[in-house]
Amino acid sequence: MRFFFILPLVIDLPITSQLLPFSKAFLGDMTLFWSLEFELNLIPGVIISFLNIFLTDLTSCALQTKASSPAFLASFASFITGKNIEIRTSISYNKCGVVIVGTHGGLIGPDGATQSSVQDIAVMRSLPYFEIIQPSSPRETKQIINYSSLSKKPIYLRIARNEVTEFLPKNYKFKIGLPSLIKRGKRNLVISSGPILSNCFMAVKKLGNNIGVLNLSSIKPINEKYIIRILKKYKNIITVEDHSIIGGLGSIIAEIIAKNNLNKNLKIHGIKDDFVDSDTPSSLEKFYKLDIKSLEKIFKKFFKI
Repeated sequence: MRFFFILPLVIDLPITSQLLPFSKAFLGDMTLFWSLEFELNLIPGVIISFLNIFLTDLTSCALQTKASSPAFLASFASFITGKNIEIRTSISYNKCGVVIVGTHGGLIGPDGATQSSVQDIAVMRSLPYFEIIQPSSPRETKQIINYSSLSKKPIYLRIARNEVTEFLPKNYKFKIGLPSLIKRGKRNLVISSGPILSNCFMAVKKLGNNIGVLNLSSIKPINEKYIIRILKKYKNIITVEDHSIIGGLGSIIAEIIAKNNLNKNLKIHGIKDDFVDSDTPSSLEKFYKLDIKSLEKIFKKFFKI
């Protein structure tokens, strides 16, 4: 799909945030690219002075979408979601179709606690009109990028740094608002999203056919009627996330269960009310019991297998 004009914006990390490779690979020569680090101009002959970089970047994206052109803005999720007031006023309030790409979500590695984002979903969920999407594999990421490029709604796209091999089937199709049951079970259900879904899937495969796995890549919106039909089929439900257990995936499922008076045994597994340590993603997964072996033990205990 080609577009007349697409505007990718990044503050100072065009390669680390992967926005520059994205622009070249996905958009080819049909894109104008701006980066403070590369000091490129949006329009030839026009010098743009960014005094408040994030504020102006967000406003530029909002103005760009008002001209009916998609805009992608990328930075570390911990930094960009911290500009909540600017996002709320410039993008959310005006319903601008900006795709905010929050990179380095979850357990990102040696960059440290201030760089890794484990509160971003909770922050972005509260903003009206925003869709929140978190891909779980390379295949799903491509489909979500295509969807985001065509959407005219404000979107928060959460991207992790973990290495994930493709585990979703070739016929997998992402649909906004609809969770995907990638493995059927009987009484027990695991719900996850993002890179941790792969670990959940691998752990469940070792425990037999009694456990279902639900991919909740479309965190907001969620078709509640659809997910309620799925939840009613299971008695024991555990959510697993590389995000704070406050305001994240587990909170969403708990809200749906409470609001609809569903009698379910629910466990929320994720990051406690804390910042994360600095280490490799795989080591951090082990430390926070989000690796395959730890999840296998947690599932066995919770599901009483």
